Amino acid sequence: MRIRPESSLGAANGELDGFVRQIAHDHPEMFPREGFEVKVETLNDTLLGQFKGTLFLLFGAVALLLLIGCGNVSILMLARGTARQQELGMRAALGATRLRIVRQLLTEAVLLSVTGGALGMGLAYLAIRLIVGLLPEYSIPHEVVINLNIPVLFFSAAVSVAIGILAGLAPALQFSRPHLNAILQAGDSRTITSRGAKVRSVMIVAQVALTVLLLAGAGAAMRTFLEAYTARLGFDPHNSLLMFMEVPEHSYTTWQTRSQYLDTLMEKIKATPGVLDATAFNAGLPPMGMWRQPVHLVGAPADDGRQSGVMLVSADYFAVQRIPLLQGRTITRAEVLHGAHLTVVSQTFVQRYLPGVNPIGHQVVPVALQHGFPEALTAPNPQQPYEIVGVVADVRNDGLHQPIQPQIYVPTTVLMFPGLSFLVRTAGDPRLAMHDIGTGMRALDQNQAVTQEYAFEDFLSMFAWSHDRFISILFAVFSAVALGLAAIGLFSVVAYSVEQRTREIGIRIALGAPRSNVLQLALRSTAWTTGIGLILGIGLSIGLNDSVHKWTQSSMRDAGVLSIISAVFLIASIVACIVPARRAMRVDPMVALRGN
Repeated sequence: MRIRPESSLGAANGELDGFVRQIAHDHPEMFPREGFEVKVETLNDTLLGQFKGTLFLLFGAVALLLLIGCGNVSILMLARGTARQQELGMRAALGATRLRIVRQLLTEAVLLSVTGGALGMGLAYLAIRLIVGLLPEYSIPHEVVINLNIPVLFFSAAVSVAIGILAGLAPALQFSRPHLNAILQAGDSRTITSRGAKVRSVMIVAQVALTVLLLAGAGAAMRTFLEAYTARLGFDPHNSLLMFMEVPEHSYTTWQTRSQYLDTLMEKIKATPGVLDATAFNAGLPPMGMWRQPVHLVGAPADDGRQSGVMLVSADYFAVQRIPLLQGRTITRAEVLHGAHLTVVSQTFVQRYLPGVNPIGHQVVPVALQHGFPEALTAPNPQQPYEIVGVVADVRNDGLHQPIQPQIYVPTTVLMFPGLSFLVRTAGDPRLAMHDIGTGMRALDQNQAVTQEYAFEDFLSMFAWSHDRFISILFAVFSAVALGLAAIGLFSVVAYSVEQRTREIGIRIALGAPRSNVLQLALRSTAWTTGIGLILGIGLSIGLNDSVHKWTQSSMRDAGVLSIISAVFLIASIVACIVPARRAMRVDPMVALRGN
């Protein structure tokens, strides 16, 4: 529906809620007895769904990466400014004003940021197709064209310039007022200076903390994806073909003719070369979701709050899906043809609603099946309870991250919607059987068509795993870039420290200091800042876990994930620091004492 521009979603929700509740009062059989609510949301929110939260999360990851990049640039510029103190002092001595020096340093910073921004936009243009290819199927309507446009390019250019100014402002202000006497007396002796050391340490701590936060997000996302990918489904999706179809319009309009047609169609599919078996189902598709509705047990209190997934299946559904039968039997083809009021229940259903008793022979009443639907054909005697004839093992029926819910299975013919799904078990690659199956269906009825068909494994990859996979890949890329930037920052700080302390290191070696002590001297301050940053990063990960978990199923409080990402960061830090630190061990005392 379209809402007036001056109206709010809250007002529309209130009006529609009253209208729907009046209909529920007049026709109670069409609505649940309690627990339903009316919610009005925009079309954009409906289309994006869960992916909207993912976009906010990724925007946050990009912002963190931007902050890490800013910190890295500031660290490098601080180190470079410290090395140029004599040059800046000479400029000031020759009459350069503080504003002139600030303008020079900011110009250099902006030129660097603009160059980096241009390279980044070029990489974005090349990577846009890769990102679009990683998007989960139907997360965004296919009509949407995703590409770089002029406003985005201008925004990126503005951000690049702003980052250059922000990253270069602190070093520019700090080094624009040099202490001339100290600098001119120092000459080129390469002695250690504490000017800017505290600022660099703060930058390193912040950069390390943000990098660890991104690594924790990536580790949690990967763990969630691996849990989903390796989750025990309860059925076998291999060598299976999933098909969705609609009964031809204005055809098979009576319950008897449609029941017979679907049975004949099933036998036609089974006769296709390469097909081992086939079955039909409706009102649910594990592991994606289920048709949840209130259920009553005959002889139990009526309003006991029991709910269960209800799935319509034909004969051999459990054999085709390879779902183990634990007790009793399954529904036969003859019972499906006659719309028998029989049901098979899941193990969780028995454990939750019939604990400690033999479920075979008990009767259950799915409330929604008693009332029927306008577009569906209902079997005779819809008010009759369904007798439990068997118990099967559980399957994932409420997503890959939620607990398994109770489930009951009834014949497809008790409520026949125009749409129906088929599951076909093949001897080889199910994709090879698609054409022959479609040809056989059209031979039975030339108006019969398949609306969608997938190899079941492809379907799971596109719809069940794609969201977690998308988040984990992008977070992995962001965290890898962040880790690289942090490593470069640590490398530059240690390298600069070694360069500035060359004379001191040479004196220590000349006086007999062991090489290992020199190595410890070069690494000590960086080790402290890295350790503090690591602790802060872990604290941020734990503190922000609830916000991240609200948009995804990931948890950053997992001790295993935090241990692994800490180890990864420490290894990267050691590699980044040890290379320049080893230069300190190879300092020639005679060269250092000559001041070269």
